[in-house]
Amino acid sequence: MIVSFVVFITFVVFLYSVVKPVINVGEDKTATLSYIQMRIIENISSNFTSATVIWSADVNPKTECVQLVNFLGFLELSLPPRVIVKNEKNKIEKEVYLFDEVVPDLEINRDDKEHRFFRVYSSPEFNVIETLPLPKCEELTSYTIGSVTTGGYVFENKMYQMINGYRTGYEKLKTALNIPPGTEFGFDFVQNNGTIISLGEPPQTVSVHASEIPIQYIDENANLLSGFINAKVW
Repeated sequence: MIVSFVVFITFVVFLYSVVKPVINVGEDKTATLSYIQMRIIENISSNFTSATVIWSADVNPKTECVQLVNFLGFLELSLPPRVIVKNEKNKIEKEVYLFDEVVPDLEINRDDKEHRFFRVYSSPEFNVIETLPLPKCEELTSYTIGSVTTGGYVFENKMYQMINGYRTGYEKLKTALNIPPGTEFGFDFVQNNGTIISLGEPPQTVSVHASEIPIQYIDENANLLSGFINAKVW
């Protein structure tokens, strides 16, 4: 009986010594996966501000072009601004200008002079609007700024930049993300329309840790879309 007990204990100790490194490796990979997810999100995100503006029919300018006096100043947007403006039909206004390089007035050459409600989106990821005063552009000081929200969002163009970086300079990207030595990674970007961009094909002989996280991302037209990022590490 004593011999059997000793043999059993010896077997348990041996089994534990074999299994423990595998458990530790699994825990390490799980922690690394969470870290990689965080670093990917950080590197494809940017600030995004959304605001609404409206004015009454009584003060509505008679011309298509309206100059919102100090509008950019009220929103505390840096100059030159990077904004996209949409009208009440959710259509992008193509002719949007900065009145002057140092004056925070926003000029909108409206598609329809009856439009009095607009959404203004600002982000470092958008193009800088031109400084081009328009003729017969009426000043407007009596307007109401509605809901204003500011936060960090994933941007589609930054995702494409990371995808390109992965394809053309994988080791450089690993260094930039501070990925631990001996660790390889990849990720899938599942877009709103169902398109999947997949990067990184792990060998069939290795153990892969993966996790899918939902995201909301901004496209080039300031649309808020839903998708997924599936990070994987091996």
